[in-house]
Amino acid sequence: ANKPAEAAAPVSTVSDAELVDAERLAEFSGGSRSALIEITDLYFSQTTEQLELLAEAIQRQDATAVARVAHSSAGASGVCGIIQMEQLFRSVERFGKENRVSDAAALLPEMRAGFERVKISLLNSRQNMPLS
Repeated sequence: ANKPAEAAAPVSTVSDAELVDAERLAEFSGGSRSALIEITDLYFSQTTEQLELLAEAIQRQDATAVARVAHSSAGASGVCGIIQMEQLFRSVERFGKENRVSDAAALLPEMRAGFERVKISLLNSRQNMPLS
């Protein structure tokens, strides 16, 4: 069942609730603020690194690396409930598999903007969560 990946909505039109599945993230962190902080810090550092690797792979026109990095990042985003980033990474993964590196490159600015919005949303969530 190889259904085409849906195009992600532009990040600028997405509400904070659509950026992050708060329930999934709370479930993944066990409702613990300290676990949430640990998980989101790890997500921030890994995704920052993965976006750089993705940019480098795009620069090299390495479609295989584009697909591989995007696949890994989509999985991490999905596990954490970062819906919008998961969708964007899935689109880029598909573009990599289809050797459409220029299409992947076109999504990079949106991915960076989306990641910045996600960071702000998650930092606010962490701040507002009761200590545990």
